[in-house]
Amino acid sequence: GDGFKPNTADTHEAAVAYLASCYPSLTFVTWWLNGADDVVKYKKWEKAGENSRHITIGRPGDTEAVAAAIQQTPLDPNHFLLGPEMPDVPDVSSTKVRTLLRARDDRALTDMLHPAVMAWCYENSPYQPR
Repeated sequence: GDGFKPNTADTHEAAVAYLASCYPSLTFVTWWLNGADDVVKYKKWEKAGENSRHITIGRPGDTEAVAAAIQQTPLDPNHFLLGPEMPDVPDVSSTKVRTLLRARDDRALTDMLHPAVMAWCYENSPYQPR
């Protein structure tokens, strides 16, 4: 394996440090990627800034709420981006994937994850069946 344990407190920092050691001439900037539903739920535009950059993927029913919120809040596009809804792409929600992993719903997961990704999640993710 790569030595990284998923979803641990130091995973992100360790991964960035590792990449920086491999590519010392590059500067790594983290952007957090979330669906609009998650951004609305946790008001993530309020956390956006130099040290917390966000890309939001539009989701039917939530994109408009994010757009309205960010019009009320002065945000630097270097810190927060709102992408479009993607109607031709299957609706893959990380929240839904975590729920299905816990339920071990292979049939539904097959529509959202590549079989190798699903296998990796079952072996390595903290979202194990209860």
